Amino acid sequence: MVQVPTKPGYLLRWLDSSGNGNKGELAVMPQSSFMALDSAVLNGHTAVKCIVNGLNVGHAPSLEWGTGDFAMGVVVRGDYQGGLFKTMSWWFKDAQLGSALVLNFDKSKNYVLSAGVKSIMALPKNDPTGVKFHIVIARGNTMRLAVDDASGSAGMAGDVGNAGADVILCRPGDQGANDFEVAEIVAVKGTVSDGDVAKLQSYWKTKFGL
Repeated sequence: MVQVPTKPGYLLRWLDSSGNGNKGELAVMPQSSFMALDSAVLNGHTAVKCIVNGLNVGHAPSLEWGTGDFAMGVVVRGDYQGGLFKTMSWWFKDAQLGSALVLNFDKSKNYVLSAGVKSIMALPKNDPTGVKFHIVIARGNTMRLAVDDASGSAGMAGDVGNAGADVILCRPGDQGANDFEVAEIVAVKGTVSDGDVAKLQSYWKTKFGL
């Protein structure tokens, strides 16, 4: 996470550590759009407070998943507090109607994976208030979603081609009216096994003290 040089404690860009060269940058650059960093909130680690316009990640082959398998994991906390918009997305990619790939948190405090025309949701069983950080892992093409100890599935995703579309990270629901923070995101093009998921969950639990 790169901070704004003239405004410490605020995010300028989020760099990709995978070696693919992707990076999240503010789509709009006025000072009012800078996202604050919540320092040391997770076992000494920092989370991003998602507000206003989100972070834009330019289209890249490593993020064009088509109809093949993919996986995403996130350490996230969402608290819907009302407002015009009903959802907050930490991953939003939409090239054309019917092929959107979205992971979000809705006003019913469900975490939702929408891929193509299908959606599945999981409600974190140990957080009725919606204010804790959770490990959320979504996998398609088989459409599986796990939120801590809750899970859901919905068969095959269909076409989520998204050719040429950028990704928007931390897309808030209502311009800061919702409490929405993200600490880390993992995105994989290809198949991720149950064993891989278990390793990622164990790593995040240890790193962030979850």
